Amino acid sequence: MAVTPTWFDRDLPVLEATIQLFEEMGHPGVVQVAQIAERTGIEPPAVFAALVAMQDEYVTLRMVMGGDPNPQMVSGVTADARRAVGQWPSIDTFSDRLVAALRDAAETSLTR
Repeated sequence: MAVTPTWFDRDLPVLEATIQLFEEMGHPGVVQVAQIAERTGIEPPAVFAALVAMQDEYVTLRMVMGGDPNPQMVSGVTADARRAVGQWPSIDTFSDRLVAALRDAAETSLTR
């Protein structure tokens, strides 16, 4: 039995919404599952499952006792999370930009 991929349909949209919400706050704080669910249109249990899957590598969770996912909170995101959504450059995106800039510079100097 194959494992169902979740990155593009669930995890990435949840991560993008989480980072957007943190950026909109403009200060340290927490983002609740309910806020992410509202932003993405993904049901709260699926949002919480995505956050648990990304815990430690991409997000820091502040767990609240109880089975309801809505009061669960994200208290931070990692640099890897910001790179995963394209907010910060990775070595690949940086090198792609560098190559493009060098190519543009070479073409400009050839046309002069």
